[in-house]
Amino acid sequence: MHASSSSESPIARAGAADGPFVSVGMPVFNGELFLRGAIDSMLAQSHTNLELIISDNASTDGTAAIAGEYAARDPRVRYFRQARNIGAPRNWNFVATCARGKYMKWASANDYCDTRMLAACIEVLESDPQVVLCYGTTRLVDETTGAVHPYDGDLSITDEQPSARLSRLLAEMRLNNAISGLIRTEVLRKTRLIRPYAGGDLVLMAELSMAGMFVLLQDPFLFRRIGEHSFSGYLFDTELRTFLDPQAKLGTDLDRLRMNIDYFASALRASISLGEKLRALTLVAHSAYWSIRTKVVRTRHGSGVGR
Repeated sequence: MHASSSSESPIARAGAADGPFVSVGMPVFNGELFLRGAIDSMLAQSHTNLELIISDNASTDGTAAIAGEYAARDPRVRYFRQARNIGAPRNWNFVATCARGKYMKWASANDYCDTRMLAACIEVLESDPQVVLCYGTTRLVDETTGAVHPYDGDLSITDEQPSARLSRLLAEMRLNNAISGLIRTEVLRKTRLIRPYAGGDLVLMAELSMAGMFVLLQDPFLFRRIGEHSFSGYLFDTELRTFLDPQAKLGTDLDRLRMNIDYFASALRASISLGEKLRALTLVAHSAYWSIRTKVVRTRHGSGVGR
């Protein structure tokens, strides 16, 4: 653990004996293009009591060399390499299962964060136990030109009723940038994480929304790259299936059904009152009806799982 300055909070100064306060999980596959910038933005956080868990999904480019270099020089970095490509969702889930901190953040190897991000989100989460996720606004970065554009679709979901939070998430979430926020690890462990199909990350967000509030800070903390090498929305169906689950025997045509079933299961499993559970089930039934009738799947356009 790097030495901390005297101006840092007691949380930031906590020693290695206490373990990392924050776990940052960085799944990566052939990410050499932007990996250094992503790692640097996390290791440069003003909150230094963190671990950075890098999971290399059997990359064939220079990813291993880059990750190994950082692991050798900074004891906060833990580097794992998968023996074979296990698909993006399972790789994202792997880093979550390795998390040792009170809070956990997913960090795409294509993106970068403002160095104040962790400290600001920790302050919110420490002050209000009803908040399960905190994040800042997003700037979209053109992968080719580097041009930065504001994104106005991020949501603050602070309704008291779990069903009201779920309703807002189902109706209003577009890009799932919230998945790159800071999340309570104990709450995340009670979910079934990201499912290995298109839209599987949105089911996780539904689970989290029923567990607590999402707070959106107005600071631009996430800089998310958009382009053919960094955004799964550009993939064709066959490419998307390989990206999500290289061993899958089924195509993407059943993803809508799988997602709707998991929404129902999540509402049934949620630790909420019976009345709220019934309202949540009604909401997901309505969502399923319209997704089948219109043949619209809120998948790639809503995904927060980077390539």
